[in-house]
Amino acid sequence: VVKTAGNVNEALKEVTMSTAQRLIEQGAILDKQEVLIKQLSKKFGTTSMDEKMIKSIKDKAKLDAALDEILFAGSKEVVLRALGDQGSYS
Repeated sequence: VVKTAGNVNEALKEVTMSTAQRLIEQGAILDKQEVLIKQLSKKFGTTSMDEKMIKSIKDKAKLDAALDEILFAGSKEVVLRALGDQGSYS
């Protein structure tokens, strides 16, 4: 019984850690989305459609690519294109 309780306790710790890790990951994605929306809005202006599309992106690499583009981008479309097919306006 003690060994089984120990196994359950270990399994519970693993589930708790993986849940915590997922929440941290989701928070990081939300942060990137909000920063991108804020920067894009200040530089070019955004529509509610732009913001909705950005919030639909869950890939950190795509969000990072768009955040990298914004500094030297000449248009909003260049930044959104960095998000991939979902962000393509052309």
